[in-house]
Amino acid sequence: MHDGSGRILVQQLHKSFGPLTAVQNLDFTVEPGSVTGFLGPNGSGKTTTLRMILGLLKPTSGAAYVDGVPFARLHHPARTVGAVLDSQSFHPGHTARNHLRCYTAATGLPDEQADRVLELVGLSSAAGRKTRGFSLGMRQRLALATALLGDPRILILDEPANGMDPEGIAWLRGFLKAYAATGRTVLVSSHLLREMEHTVDHVVIVSRGQSVYNGSLEQLRATQHSRVLVRVSDPVALTSMLRGTGAGAEYLHDGRLAVTGVDARGMADLALRAGVAIQELQESSGDLEQLFFQLTEGQFTGSDQPFGPPGVTNPDGSAQQPQQWRHRPTPQQPPGRQAPPPQPPPQPPARPPAPSPWAPHGAEQPPPDSPAATSGPPGLGGGYGSRPERPEQHGGQREHEQSCDGDDTHGGEAR
Repeated sequence: MHDGSGRILVQQLHKSFGPLTAVQNLDFTVEPGSVTGFLGPNGSGKTTTLRMILGLLKPTSGAAYVDGVPFARLHHPARTVGAVLDSQSFHPGHTARNHLRCYTAATGLPDEQADRVLELVGLSSAAGRKTRGFSLGMRQRLALATALLGDPRILILDEPANGMDPEGIAWLRGFLKAYAATGRTVLVSSHLLREMEHTVDHVVIVSRGQSVYNGSLEQLRATQHSRVLVRVSDPVALTSMLRGTGAGAEYLHDGRLAVTGVDARGMADLALRAGVAIQELQESSGDLEQLFFQLTEGQFTGSDQPFGPPGVTNPDGSAQQPQQWRHRPTPQQPPGRQAPPPQPPPQPPARPPAPSPWAPHGAEQPPPDSPAATSGPPGLGGGYGSRPERPEQHGGQREHEQSCDGDDTHGGEAR
């Protein structure tokens, strides 16, 4: 029997597909009353974990509990958990209202609930439209409406903002916060880190199937020392001034200084004492994107060298030569052996020239190497290529070809 708390509990979850380990020893808890972000690079095991939580995949070992029991043992799943793992599974001939009514009939809910959730997600005006004409953002809203039909205590969403416009993303952010504020549980998997930073309260970050961080967003930010990013007219003079204060400074690739141990107001005072002009000043406490990259260590980071022929340049202007285009050295012959001389490629046998259509009947043709063989008829200039002679045709067939010249090549019929 469920405990009524709406908590999601994952304990030592492990999943292998043959030799591939997708998830290993995963532990975390999703508490009611907050939005939890489930973050990680592509291929880190996020969707596999969500599928095991929802009972769609059997774990190799470990367990996942929803509302105190495995998902398969819930008495009313649609009234307990609303989930969206795929926003494309719609019948193209169904309207949005009919799509939802298929689910209300299957779960024993009243048909009026379909119109309520359509209004909740902003699709009332599109209730009678067929889903084949829906944009990706509208499909995301309809998928969310499907998850909300049973008014569930737990909401599990996989990339819910994918394809939404900025207005839709802002609406989704406010909706998820309001949903969690009623004491419900919200678990969201997304790759939009900057958006998640303004939405979630708790984060679970996974990399290579393992948990690398599980805690509040504020605690994660506290692990990153605050710094001041400053651009000044004379960085050398400012750096000399900073050495006497105990503050640390680091040159960034864009010309700015990253200074630790001093706040923005203190930086302004130091710049004034050093006699330098401040061109840009920004205080940074470590955003989620920067912390995410540090924790995941670039699971699938590609090469920063562009693919191209020799002579292309890097973004900084330096020349580079990708490995794919470097010339390989010619293999050397062993001592005492001579390389065979290169043989010319075999030439195809010469073909006799075709009779010229410009020569009188029965006239002898010039040899192929003579200038006359490459020239055209008088008055057309040199290099005019003669076309091969076409066999004689009967008059009826020639007239048929002439009549086809006026055919409509697009429509297939003569105009």
